[in-house]
Amino acid sequence: MKKWYAITAILALAFIISMATCTNYATDVDRYSDELVDVELELDGIKQELAASKIELRVAEKDASDAKAELESVQVELSQLTATKEIDFDNGLRIFEIERAGSYVRGKIQNISDTPIDKVVVIVTFYYEDGKLSSVEQSTITDLFPQEVAEWNEYLSYGGGPSFDVYAIGDKTT
Repeated sequence: MKKWYAITAILALAFIISMATCTNYATDVDRYSDELVDVELELDGIKQELAASKIELRVAEKDASDAKAELESVQVELSQLTATKEIDFDNGLRIFEIERAGSYVRGKIQNISDTPIDKVVVIVTFYYEDGKLSSVEQSTITDLFPQEVAEWNEYLSYGGGPSFDVYAIGDKTT
């Protein structure tokens, strides 16, 4: 009978040890469960921040794209203004106040020589965005006296890109 007491005592001791171990494991499981909930909440917060960042990134990309397109447009306009603000030709002519407004390119021309010029032709060449020639238009001005200023206006009748060049041809002065 002593054997059964010994076996029962050993089993009871093993049961008590296993209960203590289970309690420790249960405590660890509860702690890890709480940590898991905290990590999941933190992960949800990070996901929300990431979603907001993606939206901000899309908005920023669109704004950057719009800004780039506007910058390219301004660069074309600036290059035109820089190139055509005022042109002094060696033939006694000066073109200034050149501007493009819709389908028109207009400006002023002045005879800066000491002699009258019987006929002046202002030529405007229009170019497509790829640099190919679109059209050539011209205005004729007659009897341009020394220091006199005349206005010219070119109507772009078809097509044409954002860029153009202006030339003035007149009588040769000696």
